[in-house]
Amino acid sequence: MRKEALLSLSMLLIILSLAVITVYQQPAAVKEIHLPNIVVRQINQIVSTYYQCVINNISVGNFTLALQMVSEAPSQYSQLNSNLSALIFYLQSLLNSTSLSLKEYYLLKTNESLNQLKNLLKFYSLNVTLTPIYSLLNKIYAGILQQESELIKTEIEINVINSTVPGGNITITGKLLTYNGTPLPFYTVYITLLNKQYSVITSSIGSFELNLTLPQIYVREIEVTAYFLPTNVYAGSLTTAKVFLNYYQPEIQASLNQTRGFEGEKLTLNFELKTISTDNTVVISIFNSSYTITDVEPNVTYSTIVTLPNIPGLQNIIVTSLPQGNIAPASVKLTVNVTYFSANITFESPGFVIAGLPTNIHGCTTSKFNGEVLVMIGNNKYYTHVIDGQFSVSVVIPPTLNLGNTPISVSALPPYSGTTVKNVFVINVLDLVPLGVVGYLAYYALSSRTVEVKREEKKKEGVGERKKFIFTDPIALAYYQALTAIEKITNEEMRDYYTVRGYLNLVRGKIDENKYNAFSRLTFLFELRVYGNYALDLAEVNELLKVIMS
Repeated sequence: MRKEALLSLSMLLIILSLAVITVYQQPAAVKEIHLPNIVVRQINQIVSTYYQCVINNISVGNFTLALQMVSEAPSQYSQLNSNLSALIFYLQSLLNSTSLSLKEYYLLKTNESLNQLKNLLKFYSLNVTLTPIYSLLNKIYAGILQQESELIKTEIEINVINSTVPGGNITITGKLLTYNGTPLPFYTVYITLLNKQYSVITSSIGSFELNLTLPQIYVREIEVTAYFLPTNVYAGSLTTAKVFLNYYQPEIQASLNQTRGFEGEKLTLNFELKTISTDNTVVISIFNSSYTITDVEPNVTYSTIVTLPNIPGLQNIIVTSLPQGNIAPASVKLTVNVTYFSANITFESPGFVIAGLPTNIHGCTTSKFNGEVLVMIGNNKYYTHVIDGQFSVSVVIPPTLNLGNTPISVSALPPYSGTTVKNVFVINVLDLVPLGVVGYLAYYALSSRTVEVKREEKKKEGVGERKKFIFTDPIALAYYQALTAIEKITNEEMRDYYTVRGYLNLVRGKIDENKYNAFSRLTFLFELRVYGNYALDLAEVNELLKVIMS
């Protein structure tokens, strides 16, 4: 199996070498890089075979050989290699441990490492089975269960204060005993509270005490867990208790003067805080904006103005009172529909217009409103005010419009919505130029276009010569690995007709900013390597790859 894996790795190096030769034979002016799918599949198959050999060696206890193979694996799979090294360490420690508690600890760490390994294999799209290692773990676990059945059973007694406040102090006391009540002195008992772990040593009579300060958390009860890890003589045990918190829960009542509004409209929000404290702070949040109101007194109605965001649809307004000591926070959610008000627009325009000259547009709206409308003809835009539903504007017909019908559109601007379009016949004086001049200009334009077409065809021929290669030195292999990760995250596949720069623009906004910046930098380094054959910093490339893979 070792020989087969090394042969596969050799095949991979041959494929990559041929690809490098192909790349360096391409013209330096060509600006497109593509990754053929057949090469990608071949690489995945070879790498999968190699790592399957590593897994098989681990499962039969050949840890030295497995570690050697991991150290020789491609650096672009650094996360996978690190995980395999940790897995080998945990398995070796598990098999070499004589203490039952250490065995259980390393069994837990081995399972965690295997779960991470499973996710990494899926992420890298490698076809590797972990069944041999799970078979080994089942045998180890059966041995641990047999060993535990021969130990002396233990139990933990635990007592905690039954009532306290958020941020207050509690004392946890208890005893570690055998099943028949014999105290166990000088053993470690572990206590977990709110996902934090603490340890305490039992006294000469098997008792323990732990003083803790609770965080400022507002829940009615918290679970405390005390557990004892097994030794070579005593079995492990576990018990739980509850801590009940005592605090005041205020209430907020809030309402809006309307549940529908347009973008940017200001609404009136009324709220009242029912609480026992004074000088409270209330925060009002809507979309990405927030308003803070201080010195809020209890049982008093307050009014404030909130501005609706420029995003249509249902928007939530959250009114929250901040906590104070044993006064919990409170919040209420209101919903407002941000929308437009529809408007019908009618306008009059001349039957025909002359390109380059002004003309007047008159119109009205129903229902009547005071606001603005946008008039567009060609690429020209004109904004004008609407007063009591009436508007009038002088527009210049673009001189570039051709002879024939051209649309004129009038659109209402927020908070109103509505558009009307009419066609107007445009006369362009350039259409009256003598036919000889027109013919000359047409000939000149067509000749220039023919030259441009030939240039474009020549460019496409050059591009076509570069569409079937893969860049496989360490920089390029890092880019390929990053590309595979980005495809998984965004579900955007690298097509044969994409450039690397085009693909980078395609995934913009579909991954978080840190990953995008790292991928953008790696794409730039990849292009430098292709077009200029620069000697680049491999350490920087590996750091960028870690960010993308994280």
